[in-house]
Amino acid sequence: MQGTADRIRAAALAEFVTNGYAATSMARIRSHAAVSNGSLFHFFPRKADLAAGVLTEGMRDCQDAVLAALDTTAEQGIRAGVYALLTWVDTHTEMARFVFTDAPDDVLLAAEPALAAHNRRYVHHITGWLTDQDLLRDRPFEVVHALWFGPSMELCRHWVRGRSRTTPTNAADELSAAAWRAVDRR
Repeated sequence: MQGTADRIRAAALAEFVTNGYAATSMARIRSHAAVSNGSLFHFFPRKADLAAGVLTEGMRDCQDAVLAALDTTAEQGIRAGVYALLTWVDTHTEMARFVFTDAPDDVLLAAEPALAAHNRRYVHHITGWLTDQDLLRDRPFEVVHALWFGPSMELCRHWVRGRSRTTPTNAADELSAAAWRAVDRR
């Protein structure tokens, strides 16, 4: 059963994706979620707090999908991570559309504490896995991560913005193979 805060976040996501952050009012979200003003402002005092909650939820879910896909072998894990990202975007299109937009500064500021915590956890797990697989080899994490996910993220950004007809999962074979070639230096 979906709780009130979840219903509000779902309504906000639909409104933000349809109308944009700037054009979406808290009154519109309240109406869409079918909640009282008291409930809305109890959970989310400002629109930026609400958008930050949606952004944080989306990033966490996407990161969790990638972490769950890591496999015992380096090649399988690299490929599975790409598949997980692309599948997540394909199956959570509205959330991906919101996550891949440029969020306003007030939203990023409101999201910072929670996003930072999730990002630290994600980086810790990914770094450990890459180290265990001997894939870092004197290379910074940021470089290896960009080689691994950069092309996939670029395709996803284009797709959610309507600039590509190739769905993320239709490109998964080629992008996962390219990611493995880019990351493997063993």
